[in-house]
Amino acid sequence: MIHIIYSIVTAIALSFSLWSPLGDFIATPKFWRDEAIPFEIARTFSELGKLDVVVAPGQVDGRPYLTHATGFPLTIPLAGVFEVFGVGVRQARIFMIAWILAAIWFLIFFLRTFWGEREAFAGALLISTFAPFYANGRTFTGEIPGFLFLLVSLLLIYKRKNYFWGGFALALAAVTKPSVFLLVFPALFLEFLWAERKNFWRPLLRIAAGSLPMLLVWLYIILPNPFSLQSLANMIDLYRHPFNEPSMLTHPWQAVKYLFTHSTILYFGFLAALIAWAYRRGAFQDEKRRVVNFMFVYGVFSIVYFLRSPGWFRYLLISELFALMLVLPSFEEIFEDAKRAAVFFIGVLVVVQSGNYFFFSNIPSGLQSIRTAEALNRELSSRAEDATVGIIYNSPVAALIASNRKYQIATIGGRETYGIHPLSLPEDKLPLYLVGYNGEYKETFGRFYELYDDLEGGQKIYKKK
Repeated sequence: MIHIIYSIVTAIALSFSLWSPLGDFIATPKFWRDEAIPFEIARTFSELGKLDVVVAPGQVDGRPYLTHATGFPLTIPLAGVFEVFGVGVRQARIFMIAWILAAIWFLIFFLRTFWGEREAFAGALLISTFAPFYANGRTFTGEIPGFLFLLVSLLLIYKRKNYFWGGFALALAAVTKPSVFLLVFPALFLEFLWAERKNFWRPLLRIAAGSLPMLLVWLYIILPNPFSLQSLANMIDLYRHPFNEPSMLTHPWQAVKYLFTHSTILYFGFLAALIAWAYRRGAFQDEKRRVVNFMFVYGVFSIVYFLRSPGWFRYLLISELFALMLVLPSFEEIFEDAKRAAVFFIGVLVVVQSGNYFFFSNIPSGLQSIRTAEALNRELSSRAEDATVGIIYNSPVAALIASNRKYQIATIGGRETYGIHPLSLPEDKLPLYLVGYNGEYKETFGRFYELYDDLEGGQKIYKKK
């Protein structure tokens, strides 16, 4: 039976991972800023040996904490992929599909260990047909790898009682996608405080001992001066206030209306109510209850973080996956001896989710940045080695240009700027090509540049006169 489960779920996951509504594997989701920046970090590590973004030929920004929204457990392995197979979005997407499959396979093992084969099959079916799992998982960001590491951690901590290595896996999740998974530490602390009362500190010390090495490596990598309190303060400030746009909390009435009308909120509100009902009926006991307690506390934290954001659902993704994992155990507790009804219920959810993915999901698609970079690389390949391109607030294009061929300026979340504006350079340093011109330095632009190519399905490229 278990081999059949793995085969079915793997086939579904591969089908959903490889399909694109535009007919191009790399078109959906569109190669975008939050994917492009860690992509460039991996490329820079491959080309220059530095985990940072390039701002001028051979020169990095020097403030890694600005750009490490996706951590080194992903960027370093991708750099290895680039060394072997070359640099490209296709390579990165295939790399991420491997993580999707690994997460699905371990999810089955996790649910089977805690509950059983039926629950493992149901949970894997629901997650493998859930559109955001692929919208976030196919892009080179850390949510799905972090989810895998978190499941490993929860299994080690709550089932195996191996607190040291559980802490190591927990820290691995946190540094893979800090904005999403740093919340696991206060969630775990509160769960142990809640469940173990007086003896909570002993396992927590072991978990901390396992977490500390990975966290120290992460801090060493992202801080320009690991021993500088100012560097640490700047990093903390960025993580405390990462959003340039107003949060949902600044418009409470609009937020309430949004929360009570959005289909995702309504869907998971229904599932959360089902799980809460089953919890009150005693559906989860012993280590199962401990795991569910952790999921609940983490879910509360993620909701608060979501409300502090402009309404970005990716901060709820892990809590949504937790909910999907618990649907069948909850249903079976509420409706005892209703196996056929449970099968029907799960089947309906799978059909609805699959239909949403193929027909209604709003996943941005397109090849504009990739086509622009391809055109620039063709031009640069026929020019002298010192020919460069200036890239203005366009991280996806910048990531696809070699480290020795570009100047760039970009922003992180609209808050922090890094790089050098190409048009601010001395005349003899001005790049041969320019992308992303937005009206700044009009005199310099008008004097030195003219439109070279207005790409169909791409962007405008300017060339030095």
